Amino acid sequence: MGTVYGLLLSFGILFIHHFLSRRDNLIWGAILPVGYAGLMIWLFFIKRAEFEPFLLVGLFIFLGIWSEGRISVKKKRQKELDKITLQDL
Repeated sequence: MGTVYGLLLSFGILFIHHFLSRRDNLIWGAILPVGYAGLMIWLFFIKRAEFEPFLLVGLFIFLGIWSEGRISVKKKRQKELDKITLQDL
C-alpha cells in the first residue's frame, strides 16, 4: 500500500509541476526544480548522504517539464500575436 501512495504522490507532484510550468510567470515553474536541487545539496553536504546518480534523473525530469512548459507559453503568445496582427490588417 505504501508504494501506491508513493506513486500517487509522485504523479501529483509532476502534475502540479506541469501546471505551474505553463503559467505566464516563469518563477512558478522554477519552484520545484530549485527546491529539489536544494534538497539534493542539503542531503549531500549536511546529512553526508552518498551521491546517487538516479537523483539527477529527477532533476532532469523537472527541468525538462519546465522547459517544455516555457516553450508552450512562447508558442501560445506567438499565436496570440499572430491573431492580433491579422486583425490589424
